[in-house]
Amino acid sequence: MQIGNISTRERRQRLDMDKKSESFANWTRKVGPSETADMEERVDYLKRKGENIYSFALGMPNFFTPEYIKNGAKAAIDSNKSFYTATSGIMELKREITHSLYEKNNVDYKTSEIVVTNGGKQAVFDALYSMCNQGEEVMIPSPYWVSYISQTKLMGFKPIVITTSEKNGFKVSVEDLKKAVTDKSKVLILNSPNNPTGAIYGYDELADIAKFCIENDLYVISDEVYSEYIYNNKKFISISSFEKMKDRTVVVNAFSKTYGMTGWRIGYSASSKQLASFMTILQSHSTSNVSSISQYAAVTAFDDSVDKSFKLSHLRSDFKKRRALADNILSEIKGFKYILPEGAFYFWIDISEYINKNLSGTVMKNATDFANIVLQNTNVALMPGDSFGDSSHIRLSFSISEEKIRNGLLILKNYLNKEMV
Repeated sequence: MQIGNISTRERRQRLDMDKKSESFANWTRKVGPSETADMEERVDYLKRKGENIYSFALGMPNFFTPEYIKNGAKAAIDSNKSFYTATSGIMELKREITHSLYEKNNVDYKTSEIVVTNGGKQAVFDALYSMCNQGEEVMIPSPYWVSYISQTKLMGFKPIVITTSEKNGFKVSVEDLKKAVTDKSKVLILNSPNNPTGAIYGYDELADIAKFCIENDLYVISDEVYSEYIYNNKKFISISSFEKMKDRTVVVNAFSKTYGMTGWRIGYSASSKQLASFMTILQSHSTSNVSSISQYAAVTAFDDSVDKSFKLSHLRSDFKKRRALADNILSEIKGFKYILPEGAFYFWIDISEYINKNLSGTVMKNATDFANIVLQNTNVALMPGDSFGDSSHIRLSFSISEEKIRNGLLILKNYLNKEMV
């Protein structure tokens, strides 16, 4: 696999594919594959070739699914719970989700307002498809998770990107929203803690945004997948908890990051009963129910008292140590600028000092060039910020082991500091 510039042969193949795609749906020419999934495949390819890759690119915690959750899945298999379930999920799981949301967000949901989905990604997809019509606008603060834009385009809706900056902590303000809103605006996607920046919205910020959404009749998709990854005594607050916002908000969460269950593909949404019913109809005609075994495993996940070795508080403490370790080394790399992330498990690093500079004989035009050259010369994989709406940044995950963080970042530091003499 060629990591840098594509070959003439590959370019011809792509042109040929473009011609053939004219006979398929229009969206096939507008939306490409998920950049994060593409990077995952590249890293996997290099590892299978025998390369020792230090991957800081993937948004996946490195711990295994806890034993007590696996035991819950095994018990479900042994009990022959392998049939279809209700499209929106088994009642036991939906009850546990409502209890969790009341405990965490102080919002009281009924089971009829919960839809269990194939990961958080499907919950976002189902919500957008159930709320918007062709030509309506989805407001998306940048930097953003890669699939928000692609999903919006896939459905024929219009993404309105609202650029944030380090000056305001990479958080969207009401003033930003006032400049972007139109009579076609329908949904605001809010991601806190944010992927890729780690930014967390505080009470006053959310109160102002909630007031704005009510005044402008906007719905909110609140992506809360990283809500268990919070540091420095920050408190997670859901915009759904504000007055008149529960029925205006679709809360999205998943078991992937919190419980090391990325491959189990299970998430959920919480919304108004009416919207949940529409999302259920949509899901009934697409994927139907989530795997029954994954659902029973997720029921077990809520009771970590049965496994003393796994506690969410221990998880946060462990990731805080990893963040500190990464920060100590990253702070010594020439040309790197960043804000210490408040949540999630990513550093959002400004590499603008490298843009238009020569690195190992190649001029860096953007973050993708930078990530490609770094991977070629160090076997350190980084995620280019182009995928998140900013070509002058890279996303660096600290969700790998402390040993790999230390070794990989020292290699990166030695390489870049020599190049930036």
